[in-house]
Amino acid sequence: MPGSCRRWVVALLRELVRPLVLAYLLLAAGVDAVRAYSYWPALDIPMHYVGALVLTYVVHRGVGHAMRYELLPPLGRGARAIAVFSLVCTASLFWELGEFLSDRYLGTRAQGGLDDTMFDMLIDVLGSVSFLIVWSFVRSVRRRR
Repeated sequence: MPGSCRRWVVALLRELVRPLVLAYLLLAAGVDAVRAYSYWPALDIPMHYVGALVLTYVVHRGVGHAMRYELLPPLGRGARAIAVFSLVCTASLFWELGEFLSDRYLGTRAQGGLDDTMFDMLIDVLGSVSFLIVWSFVRSVRRRR
């Protein structure tokens, strides 16, 4: 593995051990362990939203590190936001595909039908857009200083 790729992977792995990311992963594991979705199905909505916020943060930082280590060309604010948003939406799609395949071939019941799947993806999009709007606002405020 070339040195720049190795440094990028190490930097990205460091992002995954941030307290916010670890807190979300522990929360998600705990929610699943106590079967909270069985008692409160609506819990799926805030979990998707917060999960999308956390994933967007990690992807945003990963893209930044990739630019720093010259694995990606320098991206302007708009191009970076589009890249991050696209990657998060792709992750959402693959998550839902994984749930579909799990239900189909492993007998799980992760999906509640087409409406549930599409709503989950909508919530993921809203979480990602929320992060990107706040990031853009904070960045513009910092530039004014």
